[in-house]
Amino acid sequence: MEIVIIYLGKGYTDNICIGCIEDYMFERLLFIYGEARLIHDTNGNSYIDSIFDSTFWSRYFCIAKTVSICFRDNNERIPSESVEKKWRIIDCKHITTYSLFESTDSLHAFLSPRRKMLSTITLKSAISESDGVIIRLPSMAGKQAINVCKKNHKPYLVEVVGDAYASLHYHSSYGKLLAPIEYLRMRFQIKYAKYVLYVSENFLQNRYPTNGISIGCPDVNIEKIDSNIIYKRIEKISEQKDTYILGLIGSLDVNYRGHKILLQVIKKLHDEGISCKARFLGPGDPKRWEIYSRKLNINERVEFCGVLPAGPAVLSWIDDVDILVMPTKVESLGRAVIEAMSRGCPVIGTKTTALNEHLNDKCLFMPDDIDTLKKMIKKMIINKDYMKKCAYENYSNAYKYLNSVTDKVRMSFFKIFEEERKTSK
Repeated sequence: MEIVIIYLGKGYTDNICIGCIEDYMFERLLFIYGEARLIHDTNGNSYIDSIFDSTFWSRYFCIAKTVSICFRDNNERIPSESVEKKWRIIDCKHITTYSLFESTDSLHAFLSPRRKMLSTITLKSAISESDGVIIRLPSMAGKQAINVCKKNHKPYLVEVVGDAYASLHYHSSYGKLLAPIEYLRMRFQIKYAKYVLYVSENFLQNRYPTNGISIGCPDVNIEKIDSNIIYKRIEKISEQKDTYILGLIGSLDVNYRGHKILLQVIKKLHDEGISCKARFLGPGDPKRWEIYSRKLNINERVEFCGVLPAGPAVLSWIDDVDILVMPTKVESLGRAVIEAMSRGCPVIGTKTTALNEHLNDKCLFMPDDIDTLKKMIKKMIINKDYMKKCAYENYSNAYKYLNSVTDKVRMSFFKIFEEERKTSK
């Protein structure tokens, strides 16, 4: 069995099993995700988002000798010191990259026939050199890739990781116009795909059903669950404190993650004599939320933590919050919620999203229902026994998301997909 070292970040190395030379399912596997980005520094290095770590790629290197990735790229060069913390460097002979023209930076780019044509040329080249294709939806490139695969009789598997309608509808006024169109397109392509892997249990399946073979398998990385962590959480809940930390994970640049809702709730709780502080983790410009918190006169109760590398740094951040509050209108997986559950953290989320697959009904509320959210937070703070119950429940449920469980489900599905490669030869 061949072992290589893949360098995915400064001071970060992992052994990744590339697979037995005689046993791999695919010689050249192509991974296409038009919503992911390639970043380049001024030294000529290329980077990808930190969620694409060695554990993530292991699931594909277990079935393929080499993996190519096809991400969007605006060819921007950024100083290396600005990208090393957030992004992982690509430095592996087994990973090659293909760049797609940026098509999400404006409505004009999104609708540009020229950019679509150039992306199609890139996709044709990448797909022709592979013997199996993993396509993530929703993305414009993903839909183009499906058409190319069909025309060239290349076996492909669709991974459904989001809801095209919700992402566009809550993004902007232009998005509201495009949402119904993209929703129907995505439904059509998933309906007639032969192999579909959903990252939800039922949420995405109900919105985008398929006639093909499908499974639900969360795209989350929980390598192990510390048996001592729940006791530390219970001790944390038992402590007497003057101020409670309410955490929220999500981009600051979008309106649908619920930052405004949480700030309004903190204001209401403060007026009732309950001291809480918002702690925001995620990319984006905090300026507008700083202005809004000053307007509410709670600016001293808001902390912006920026971006942390996926893994231990994020888990440590979760350990420091008392309740993770996710008032989001758009969520198809709930990766942050599952990570919080593995740390025994109490979580409150929205019932109209995929979070309803992970949380107890009593911890779910309708988006924008500020009063109900306030009551839920207040109940946890006042009733410590109830908060402990939520912590225990989350911790126990997190075990079903361990990599040792999900990897087996995913691998069994990949073996079924392999049959398509054999029959297409």
